[in-house]
Amino acid sequence: MQENELERYEKNNEPNYMPTILTVLRILVGWHFLHEGISKLATPDWSSSSYLMESKWLFSGFFHWIVAHPKALMIADILNIWGLICIGLGLFLGIFTRIASIAGTFLLLLYYVSSLIKNYFTNEKVIETLWLYET
Repeated sequence: MQENELERYEKNNEPNYMPTILTVLRILVGWHFLHEGISKLATPDWSSSSYLMESKWLFSGFFHWIVAHPKALMIADILNIWGLICIGLGLFLGIFTRIASIAGTFLLLLYYVSSLIKNYFTNEKVIETLWLYET
């Protein structure tokens, strides 16, 4: 804690729940990333091709190019799966949290720009991206 926060706590004797709340949120978001990565890894024929083919927004040409080239698609799938797992482990276990937060924000932004989203405020990608950006 910063010195002024510690002084305020000592003066007012108010409990500070914010570190606990942020820790719980970090663990929950980490679990979500980890679950998504493991579920994709456990699905033998999983591929991001259908998701990338639905792209109609920013970088849709690049995403369609990835689908058209099998080696590029394989690399994108591997990076997606292991990126989700590593980000999830980092956030869930609390190790390399800054790197995991930055990587998670980048990955969620890629998901976001790959599809046109009509409702910006209730989409879990937007909510998780904003939360990771703040931490």
